[in-house]
Amino acid sequence: MHLLMRRYSRSGYASRWFLWALATAFVALAVWAIVRTDWLVLALALVMTAVALAAVPVTRRLAEGLRASNRAIDAEREARNG
Repeated sequence: MHLLMRRYSRSGYASRWFLWALATAFVALAVWAIVRTDWLVLALALVMTAVALAAVPVTRRLAEGLRASNRAIDAEREARNG
């Protein structure tokens, strides 16, 4: 999951739809694991679903903080140069 998130969000933070898509994919994997009675895959899919859903508000806050930081840096640069 870390590699997926890192790959997708190189230019910032992953958008909300991407995280919801990941959560949906993990739920589908959990359903598949129930059908196949693969309890290890089921447990991992449920944990990863929870992680993906928890990432939605966290990445939103991180993105807001990044934008605010960039605005502050730009304002500081403009004050120095102009």
